[in-house]
Amino acid sequence: MVTTKTKEITTKITTDQLKNMIEDIIDEKLVEYFGDPDKGLHIREEVIQKLKAQKKARKPRISMEQLCKERGITLQECLYAQNIT
Repeated sequence: MVTTKTKEITTKITTDQLKNMIEDIIDEKLVEYFGDPDKGLHIREEVIQKLKAQKKARKPRISMEQLCKERGITLQECLYAQNIT
């Protein structure tokens, strides 16, 4: 007889986070079973150029820590504010 010990992991996640996790798992399984639906497709040159232009025009991203520092608040305050909005 094989006995398996499991750990109970308790965490608090939002409904949206749970929904996103489930969607990601389903997407992974669909690709695993049926393969990548875009495999073998070609991207038109005009689309490639448009994507490159969008990427070049995008503002540089900053870390959450840097954002909080610029706003003069702590990371804890920033995370708390994010959860209540």
